[in-house]
Amino acid sequence: MMNMNMDMLQNIMLMMDIKTLFNFFKVNKQIYAIYNNIYFWEQKFVCDDLKYLGLEKPNNINDFIKSYITSTLLKEELYPKIFYNNKASVLLINIEDECEFSYCNTNESCMIIESYMDIHYKNWRLYLRRGDIIENIARSGYRSEGICMYDGTHIIPINHDADDYGSPSKTFIIFKDFLPEYWNKAFDDDVANLNIITKYIDRKNMEKSSNFYWHADPPPTVIYKPIIIQQVKNKYKDVINKATNPVITINFASQNYNIYLTITQINEIITTGTITDDLYLCEMDDNNVYCHY
Repeated sequence: MMNMNMDMLQNIMLMMDIKTLFNFFKVNKQIYAIYNNIYFWEQKFVCDDLKYLGLEKPNNINDFIKSYITSTLLKEELYPKIFYNNKASVLLINIEDECEFSYCNTNESCMIIESYMDIHYKNWRLYLRRGDIIENIARSGYRSEGICMYDGTHIIPINHDADDYGSPSKTFIIFKDFLPEYWNKAFDDDVANLNIITKYIDRKNMEKSSNFYWHADPPPTVIYKPIIIQQVKNKYKDVINKATNPVITINFASQNYNIYLTITQINEIITTGTITDDLYLCEMDDNNVYCHY
């Protein structure tokens, strides 16, 4: 019964905000024991969807509590003001590295940026979600030059397989984790820009702003093949009697998207169960997104 009571108390405390928790832990010894346990604070971070500050997880109670308070304040500052589910964000930084590559977004230059951020801005990961963009304004200004991305753990280069000028990393898959228009960014005011975060620009450079743009809007992006393959199998079971308009419709995130395929691609899926093309380019109108291989 004692264990059950302790579990119940812990669950109640996990639901408390920090001010209530600070007042509550003094009530009795049992509650104080939970409050003073590292395991409780590990669970509290998970429960409140917070990230540890610095490069490593805290290793004592005082550091856990300090990190929790700071993380909570940062989360209140950041959410939901600058993060939106259907758009990537761009973190603007200003690093004069020694990159000599033409576009300065290779793996080496992205590693330089991450090393710099780990030293000078240890909390930088709190400002990013998986799939977000890091723009080095010291290098950006021509298409996707100076652009890296965040994979949820590290800063990584963009992809150059489909487009010499760069497109979102192949790590990020459309129709699996992201919307087709997630990284759209036009160079004019006719299309909504990505969310721009300016937290780490030096004050002397505050007049600088996001300058990068993809070679095409929207940029080429890797598509999630299994959902395409299954839809083709469902719709085009008889290869001989092909439809005159080889299109399939995918519902993702409560929205329909039309995917246009060639007869050759439909034949390939029906006969082999696979599709070899990795990349597609989407075009949007008022009602749909049309993705052509």
